[in-house]
Amino acid sequence: MDLTCTAEEEEFRARLAEWLGRTLPGLPPRPDPLDWPGRRAYDTGWQRRLYDAGYAGLHWPVDAGGQGATPTQHLIFLEETEKAGAPYVGANFVGLLHAGPTIASEGTPEQRARWLPPVLRGDEVWCQGFSEPGAGSDLASLRTRAWRDGDDYVISGSKVWTSHAEVADWCELLVRTAPVSEDEPKHRGISWLAMPMDAPGVTVRPLRTLAGSTEFAEVFLDEVRVPVTHRVGAENDGWRVTMVTLSYERGTAFVGEVVACRRVLGELAREARENGRWDDAVLRRRLGRLNAEFTALW
Repeated sequence: MDLTCTAEEEEFRARLAEWLGRTLPGLPPRPDPLDWPGRRAYDTGWQRRLYDAGYAGLHWPVDAGGQGATPTQHLIFLEETEKAGAPYVGANFVGLLHAGPTIASEGTPEQRARWLPPVLRGDEVWCQGFSEPGAGSDLASLRTRAWRDGDDYVISGSKVWTSHAEVADWCELLVRTAPVSEDEPKHRGISWLAMPMDAPGVTVRPLRTLAGSTEFAEVFLDEVRVPVTHRVGAENDGWRVTMVTLSYERGTAFVGEVVACRRVLGELAREARENGRWDDAVLRRRLGRLNAEFTALW
């Protein structure tokens, strides 16, 4: 779009575009938007193709299994895949863009070895268990409790707006491991856990949005046991770990959508010109404002 690229980066672009041209015609048909098992299979299948071609975790560090690409190469990848109409991360969103990078940054060597390769290969899907019914966006007010019982945490509580919970293998879960104290800020006493979604006591109830989609769910936890070795970071240090997670979410996680919006905006402008609507000053002003906003985001 408006990247200044080196010769090496332009070679990367050409190689990627050639691979996309060979690969995309062989993809199966996209599943129905409400068929989440089908969408999981489709999205993880695409992730496996990326992995086999050397494009999985492009911007992840090499020691985490990624390719160690430059930010410009990452943006080129997003540009070219969007331009070609390639699938986005879909059900792999949390694992690839939230949980995986957090574990790469904060996890132990054993945790990195256990969880990162399946994410990159598309073998395992993650969901996000942060928000709660009574907390909303006030994450520090979470009440889902975890107490130690030997080598396990025992967890009870509930989560809401849990992305892709009905098809996930793992959940990046925030729990309260120390009670709220009047003498301490309420964000103290939180821990970040990796919870298997097939653990006894986990109940998933999909939510249907006003748009008719079902990518979110409520998750109910009834004395779910999670090994202490599944805690990422120190006990009660989960708020700091969560800020690492959110830094990835609020960093480049939505760049693909910005690229897609700019592409659609260009298509709308071409349609307006071809259909004789370009003389409409109101339309031009609205498209111009959107173009300025998307350019600023980019």
